[in-house]
Amino acid sequence: MKGVSMKSRINRREFLKTTSVAASVVALGQSCVCPVRTPAPHLRRDIGGISAGDQTITSYRTAIKGMRALPTNDPLSWDYQAAIHGTVIMPTLAGWNSCEHGTYFFWSWHRMYLYWFERIIRKMSADNSWSLPYWNWTSKSERQIPPMFRDPASELYTSNRDSAMNDGTGSLPDTDVDYSSSFSLTDFTAPV
Repeated sequence: MKGVSMKSRINRREFLKTTSVAASVVALGQSCVCPVRTPAPHLRRDIGGISAGDQTITSYRTAIKGMRALPTNDPLSWDYQAAIHGTVIMPTLAGWNSCEHGTYFFWSWHRMYLYWFERIIRKMSADNSWSLPYWNWTSKSERQIPPMFRDPASELYTSNRDSAMNDGTGSLPDTDVDYSSSFSLTDFTAPV
């Protein structure tokens, strides 16, 4: 082999020795090389069983307050995160209006969106165990927006909702929370 010195050449024995070690590491996993720390899972809790003073809510309020204080063009800001899902604000920034509705990527896109949103909330609240609670609106007792989101003094409040939902007199009707027919759907690209 022209241009290759004898020192840079590898013989068959050295090649097999090196590749067998590498293959063993891959086959046995990294735990043989160094310990792998698996983070504890983040458990989602039902918002219906959480009080306004719960650590989940106080961390969320802290994060939202911090996010709202950031300029719209900051990717960690509340406005920027909302605009990723969809906005009419112009001019648009990178990643805005990228929500996947009416495509086969609907589920995976939203899962990815929530994954990064939770990481932002953890960062902004300094609560590394935080996870987004779920709203079990199929339960008749949870058809109203949870109280901590209806308090005008809370960072979780927004005036952009229906006033009856914000004042607690409105609730979701049965027809809006019945998802039984959704499980029969196979075409996720059809307009809704």
